[in-house]
Amino acid sequence: MILSSSDPLGVLLQLSQNFPKYVHSISRIPINDTVHTQVTKTSMAFQNNEIERLFLNGIQINPESLNSFFLLKIMRAEFNILDSLTSLGLTANEAIDVLNEKNSNDESESFPWGDVYDIRLSQTIWWNDLVKDKRYRGWPSGVHQYLRPSYPGQLKYVRSNAFSCVFVLNLAIPSNLKYLFDIFMFIDRDVPLRLALIPMIDKMDSDGEIIQLFPLYLFSSLSV
Repeated sequence: MILSSSDPLGVLLQLSQNFPKYVHSISRIPINDTVHTQVTKTSMAFQNNEIERLFLNGIQINPESLNSFFLLKIMRAEFNILDSLTSLGLTANEAIDVLNEKNSNDESESFPWGDVYDIRLSQTIWWNDLVKDKRYRGWPSGVHQYLRPSYPGQLKYVRSNAFSCVFVLNLAIPSNLKYLFDIFMFIDRDVPLRLALIPMIDKMDSDGEIIQLFPLYLFSSLSV
C-alpha cells in the first residue's frame, strides 16, 4: 500500500500518526505473498528471542542507544554508499540489492569463518586513509595502477582504500595492546593498507569500557 502509492513517505506519515483510524481499512487489504513470507520468516526467527532488534540495510542498531543524531549519521553513510554504487552504473534497486546481499548461503547467524562485524558502524576507528592523508599524497592513484607488474603477493602502493585490515580487540586485556603497536608500525612503514580497530567490551566486566578508553586516548595523543 505504501510503496505502491505516488507519495510513499506521505502515506507512511499519515498511517503512523493516525493508525487507529485506518486499521480497519488496512486489515482488508490483501497481503503480498513476498511480504507474507518475509514476515512469517522473521517471526519464526525471533519467536524465542525477547530482545528487540532494529536493522537498517542490514546494520543492527541497539534500540536503547538510538537517537536522532546517530540515526541521521547512519542514514547519511548509507546514502553515500548508494551514491557510490549508482555512480558505477547500478540502478537504485540494484544498489539496494547489493547492500542487502547475504554473506553466506547459510541462513543462520553463524559463519564458517568466524564472527562478522559491520565496519560501517561508528564504533569502527580508522587510523589512516590512503586517499585523504597527506603522507600518501605522492602515491599514484587510479585502478590501472593495480595492473602494473610486481612481485607475487606484493601490495601495490596506490592511493586507494581498496584493501583494509580491521582489528577486533578487547583492549582491557593487556596482551592485546601489542596489536596497537603493530597498527602504528604498519602506518609508519607506509604499508598500503587502511587500518582500523573495533574495540570489544566484556559485558561481565563493569570496568572494561573505562579501561579500554585509556589506551585509545594514549595512542591517539601520541599519533597527533
